[in-house]
Amino acid sequence: MYSVLLLFDDKQLESELRSLTVWGEVGSFEMTSGSYATDLDGLAGHELIIAEKAKGLELLHAAHRQRRELRVELCSRDRDFESARLGIVLGAYDYITAPFDPMQIHSILTSKFVKKAAGK
Repeated sequence: MYSVLLLFDDKQLESELRSLTVWGEVGSFEMTSGSYATDLDGLAGHELIIAEKAKGLELLHAAHRQRRELRVELCSRDRDFESARLGIVLGAYDYITAPFDPMQIHSILTSKFVKKAAGK
């Protein structure tokens, strides 16, 4: 089972992501919600972290400072190029926006980096 951590302040945005049928189509994913923790060790146990823009950038900054690798997807309602660019520079794997494209989420969930992180 793959562990996906969702870090959102906007609960409606999180709900929109959770409601996609793609989660059941691609295999065993355990989704948990959380709040940002400064303990990066606790976050490292997840194969994927999908974080709202501000939380995700803060998390990526902390990981970058500590030279830690986390598998983070940034998520937002708006198409903010500067935030997307900064996220990629800091190591985000992608920047997804609502309304969510189920095919894009499917691609993220089945990508090699998620399976590699899980040791598959």
